Amino acid sequence: MFWFGLLASLCVVAGGHADEPELRAWVYAEYPQLDPASEVYDAPDAWEVVCALRDFSYRHTNYTNAADTDSYRDGAAAYEAFRRGETTLHAVYRHFGDDGGGVLCGYAGALLRDLYAEFGFDAWTVSSGFWPPTPRGSRFTHTQTLVAIDAVPTQAGAAERLVTLHDPSTNVSYVDRTTGRPLDYRAIVRRVVGGRAADVGRRGAWDDGRARRTPVTPAFADETAGRTPAWFAASWNVGPDAGFADLGAGRWKFTAERPQDRFEKVGGGWITDELAAEGLPGDVLNLHAFVFRMSAAAGGPDAAPLLAEARAIAAAHPAVAGRHREEAQAKAEAEAEAEAAAAAAAKTPGGGLGSVPWRAARAAVIASLGAVSLGWLAWGGRRGREASGPASVTLAAVRSGGGGVPAGVRACPAGAGRPRAGHAGVAAGAVPAGGVCGRRWRRPCGGCGVPAARPAGHAAGGSFTLCDPPGGWPQKRFCRPPRPRLPGPRP
Repeated sequence: MFWFGLLASLCVVAGGHADEPELRAWVYAEYPQLDPASEVYDAPDAWEVVCALRDFSYRHTNYTNAADTDSYRDGAAAYEAFRRGETTLHAVYRHFGDDGGGVLCGYAGALLRDLYAEFGFDAWTVSSGFWPPTPRGSRFTHTQTLVAIDAVPTQAGAAERLVTLHDPSTNVSYVDRTTGRPLDYRAIVRRVVGGRAADVGRRGAWDDGRARRTPVTPAFADETAGRTPAWFAASWNVGPDAGFADLGAGRWKFTAERPQDRFEKVGGGWITDELAAEGLPGDVLNLHAFVFRMSAAAGGPDAAPLLAEARAIAAAHPAVAGRHREEAQAKAEAEAEAEAAAAAAAKTPGGGLGSVPWRAARAAVIASLGAVSLGWLAWGGRRGREASGPASVTLAAVRSGGGGVPAGVRACPAGAGRPRAGHAGVAAGAVPAGGVCGRRWRRPCGGCGVPAARPAGHAAGGSFTLCDPPGGWPQKRFCRPPRPRLPGPRP
């Protein structure tokens, strides 16, 4: 579910852009202060305009509970039709309002970016977090929106151009906590690097006393079958106090605000756990130490220079510098393994790789690494040496904390591959305890479950390998104290 949603959000690029008078009229009807023809027009500066547009997009963008749902597929298809130039941005927002599906942060960020472009602003999406996944298994990412505004008076009275940060998923814009003034994105990254994320404040909903649409989370029949509405209360974007409507044919609609404090607790502490594992404080803003992607609106300025600036600033952070060292080490290990494989192939008689000269085989294998995600290699994606298949344990075995392995459960083979730093190999037949059973395997594994508690013998901060979902691909999970597995979405 996570990987599908992440890849989908990474693939969101700028769609076709044309003047949309219907969309402008809709925005002006709800925010008349922005309409030059309105009696209540108050000549707002650019900062006020972009905050109002953020509020509009937040309220008219349906969110969904997960990426592997019909609701998400419906919402994503609506945006993709706009991206291909087959419909308008106005039609996408209307689709959401007509009880259509929903999206996650990637498409939510793209919608706000394109709305900014419609109103004449330079805008980009910005994705930050742990992509590629880190050697410690961290993989949380989040997409927000950047927009450039001009003529922002400084305290000295001069004007400056700022690239400001907005979150259309939670309806906040980022400011200086003391002055309330908008902050440039590069200044935000500098504060994160300097350990001053707490000095960054949030400006929330546009509040002028007018009643406006409450955000919607739809759930289609594939999600609601066999469930009650109360099941969805654990989703951060629904919550315990959401309004509810049964639309028929198995479709439900939840109406609730999506506050940032609930977002930060998604997955029972997933974000803060991974930030801590990477040596960062728990504030979600610290994800911007690991900014990895920006994408401009159609016809907008290239995002590459801004991304390069942000990454250069973030490189001074010790956690980021450590990540770069890990990536370099993983690359060196991969190249060494490729060289060894090429050398072995060159010595093999007969056809196939053995018939290729050693240097040519080495070059071919190393070149092929370019098509493989460095993050996957760094995450331990290399195949284990044992032919007995991946180690797996059952949920019952994990919860019981027993030292043995239930009958019929495959467990760690002797030695379990090359141990990682701080992890010893394990004895044959043992449940993984304090060590990882070899590298991650590329082929699917089966018969294992998702842990609800740390297995006996695991030290805090240790790790183990299980499958999620059963029969899926092995994933590295951190050892954590017991907590319920929530049904909510992965942003």
